[in-house]
Amino acid sequence: MAVVPSEPGNTAERLRDGGVEVILRPMHRLRATLRPSPHLALARHGIGEITALRRIVREQQAAVVQSHGDLNPHAGIAGHLEGAAVHWQILDSRTPVALRYVTMPLACRLADSFAAIGYELARSHPGVLDFGERYVTIYTAVDPARFARSAELRVAARAELRVPEGAFCVGAIGNRNPQKGHEWLVRAAGSVRTRHPQIAVRVLGAASPGHEHYEQRLREEAAALGLREQDGSFAIVDPGARVPDLIGALDALCMSSVPNSEGIPTVILEAMTAGIPVVATDVGAVSEVVMDGVTGRVVPARDGRALSDARARLADDAALRARLVAAGRERVHTHFSLERLVDLYAHSYNLAMAHRATRRRRAALSAYGPSPEPGPPDAPETGHG
Repeated sequence: MAVVPSEPGNTAERLRDGGVEVILRPMHRLRATLRPSPHLALARHGIGEITALRRIVREQQAAVVQSHGDLNPHAGIAGHLEGAAVHWQILDSRTPVALRYVTMPLACRLADSFAAIGYELARSHPGVLDFGERYVTIYTAVDPARFARSAELRVAARAELRVPEGAFCVGAIGNRNPQKGHEWLVRAAGSVRTRHPQIAVRVLGAASPGHEHYEQRLREEAAALGLREQDGSFAIVDPGARVPDLIGALDALCMSSVPNSEGIPTVILEAMTAGIPVVATDVGAVSEVVMDGVTGRVVPARDGRALSDARARLADDAALRARLVAAGRERVHTHFSLERLVDLYAHSYNLAMAHRATRRRRAALSAYGPSPEPGPPDAPETGHG
C-alpha cells in the first residue's frame, strides 16, 4: 500500500495501474526555495499530516514503513513513532547539497535501513554509507513484457503522436519542469536540423504545477528554432500511464536533465528494454546504467554541442544504434530484472526489521534503569580442620 500526496501528477495513476493500493493524502514538504510560504505551510500542517500517517500505519499494522527522499520525512517520523521498522530510500539528487546537511541527520536518526537508487546518490547524501551493511544500492527495474516492440505497435504509436513519415523521432520522457532540461533537447534538435531536416521532437510528460511559464518558454524556443507543432516537427504530449504504448514511436531517447535532478530515471531502462538507443546527461547515478559508447551515450549536462553531436551520430550510424540497443537490452536483462529488485527490497526490509527489533530490546532494557554496579567478589571461605 502506498500513501501519495494529493497533488497534480500521474504517480497515483501509475501505481494503481501496477495493482498497488493507493491512499491520497495532503502532504506539505520542504522546498529548495527562499520563499517563506511553502515552509510556513509545512509548519502549519506538518504535525496533523504526520498524525494522519500514524493512524494509517496503525490500521494497516505495518511492519515496515518506507520513506522517500530527505525532503519528505513524514512517513519516516510516523513509522518511527508507531514502532514500525523504517526503511529510507534516496530517489534522486534534487536537494541542494548544502541543504542535505540539514535534512539528512533526521533521516539517519529515524532510519533502520537505507537504500539509494544508485551508489552515487548514497555517496552524495551525508550519513548514508555510515549505515554499513544496513545500506543497499537498489536500481529500478522494468517488466520486459510491457515494452515488447513490433512493427505494428511502432506504426500505431507514430500515428498517434503524429510523427511525419520518414522522420527521425527523438523523444524525452519526463515531467515538464526545469530539472528535466527539455530546453537542451530542443536546442540540440535545432542545431541538428541543418544536417537532419527530418528530425522530429516529442516531449512526453505530465504538466508540473507552478512551471507553466517554463513550458510556455519551451514552446516559444522550439518555434524560434523552426520546430513547430503545425508540421509535426515538435509536440508536447501527456502520456498518462501509456508510456509503454507510445515509447516505440521513438528512434532515440534523449534525457537532457540538469545537475541536482535525477537518480536513475526508469525511462532509461524502459527505452533499453524497448530497443531504443539512449543519449543521457551525466547526472545523478545515470552513468551506473548507461555505459558511454557501450549501452548508450553519456554527455555532460548543459552541453548543447555534446548533446547534438551524440544525437547526430545516432541518426547517421544505424550500425551504432543496433550495437547500443543490443548491449542495452543485455545489461537490463542481466542487472535490472524485476526478480533481482524484489530480492534487494526484501533484503532491505529484513535489515530494517532486525534493527528495529534491536532498538525495541534496548528500549525495554533502559526502561528498567541502569544495571546495578557489580560489587566486590565474595571472600573465599576458610576452614579450620
